[in-house]
Amino acid sequence: MKYRLKKETLRKLIPPVLILLFFYFGFMTVYTFANDATAPAGEKTVMRQIIKYDYQVDPVDSILYPAGTEPLPSGSESYFSALTEKITVQVTGEIIAGEAGSAEGDLQIKLMLRSPGQWEKELPFELEITSSRKGNGILTFSAAFDLPLETAEELAEAIIQEVQVRPREGLALVISSMLVPKAAGVNNTIPVKPLQGEFLFTLDGPLIMPQANQQFEEVTLDSTTSGAQPQYVRLFGLPVTVSAGRLLFPFLSLLVILASGGYYMEVLRNNDRPAKTKKQHELEKIRKKFGSRLVRAEVIRDTGSIFKVEVDEYKELARLADELEKPIIEVISSKDRDNPLAGYFVLDGENLYYFRLKERQQD
Repeated sequence: MKYRLKKETLRKLIPPVLILLFFYFGFMTVYTFANDATAPAGEKTVMRQIIKYDYQVDPVDSILYPAGTEPLPSGSESYFSALTEKITVQVTGEIIAGEAGSAEGDLQIKLMLRSPGQWEKELPFELEITSSRKGNGILTFSAAFDLPLETAEELAEAIIQEVQVRPREGLALVISSMLVPKAAGVNNTIPVKPLQGEFLFTLDGPLIMPQANQQFEEVTLDSTTSGAQPQYVRLFGLPVTVSAGRLLFPFLSLLVILASGGYYMEVLRNNDRPAKTKKQHELEKIRKKFGSRLVRAEVIRDTGSIFKVEVDEYKELARLADELEKPIIEVISSKDRDNPLAGYFVLDGENLYYFRLKERQQD
């Protein structure tokens, strides 16, 4: 009885499971065809270089900037020359090595006085550049200094008097920086160019105007790593390539459809088939258990010379057949189904042991 209940429960679970599988495999089929089977492999970074500029302006005490005014931050379009006490510049450089090795190199900084389109002169200027390292992969340089505004103005006037031409677009105080990476620890087959950046302050009469970018960056890539890598999806947690999924998921969807069709046909056959009686179930169970040990007969006749012994369980009859080493005779004749002697028999001389399928076992 418990077995039949379990079987019926499992049969009821089959339709929802088939429906879920159909929608799952259908969705994965659409997904795999809607997405690329491969993706770019992503180039390998050999080295990354960064130069950053920052500054602040300290104003003189004035109506606009009374005593105690905080330094003016970077970002304004211009500052008043007459109200500027000093400009402090911070230059930071970073060399970040990729997987190829350690970061090595130098930071070079120069101050230039430039008349756009006319002349350029380097200012005699010395500054201290410090460096720090974060592991082997990152090397950082830092330098902070005050712009020599008075020195620049004096040099500019001397040059103007010498050339007898005053700049049309004002003068520019240029901070020129260069990161020079070294070959040590770097993939020598891939050239790494120095990174150069400039930040300038235009000195245009009463105004000082900062110009140019405050950050410069250069990334050197190893193009030999380019290519395509397969994309993956998951099948119940297991990785499957998209290209394989385009074949697998439609095939699994087809299997689910076929299984659903087979289940539907089985249901139809069961509905058309008359319900089995308990007697029929008992017959099937006995035939399945004893199989080839059974000897089937159409009919058996009662004689008065045989001593008949009826057993209540067919298992007892099977035990007797084993002990006596006799076959089990099955008498279930379609022509003589109502015969009271119909059942299973073991014949031992004048003794007849038998088990009958009784009417009380029918529905």
